[in-house]
Amino acid sequence: MKKIISKIAVLVFCSLFILCKKEGKHQIRIKNDFSPTWGGVLVGEKTAGNAKFTEDINQGNTSEYADIDAGSFAWKVTYWGGGNIYADYNGDNKVSGRGKHKWTLSISDGGVGKLSEDK
Repeated sequence: MKKIISKIAVLVFCSLFILCKKEGKHQIRIKNDFSPTWGGVLVGEKTAGNAKFTEDINQGNTSEYADIDAGSFAWKVTYWGGGNIYADYNGDNKVSGRGKHKWTLSISDGGVGKLSEDK
């Protein structure tokens, strides 16, 4: 009887451990997906939730990955099209899932943000 109770206790403990496992580790990067006709650079501090990016991102290029907390997040970028042409764009998205996940937030013409999981 003791062996059965011990096995049940171990099974319950393992089940609770698996069910209570925290969200996975998430990383995100930002891609400047503006069309060549728009051109331009994403400048200044760019944010996606708690992830911050300081390097400029030229048209067609992508930042390095940065850690981001799971859940909903707000993002903000500044677009510079040359001269005095500046525009701030922002939006929100959500990352979730167990295990390791890498994401790309692509910012395109008009400040449209599209989130995709990298394979």
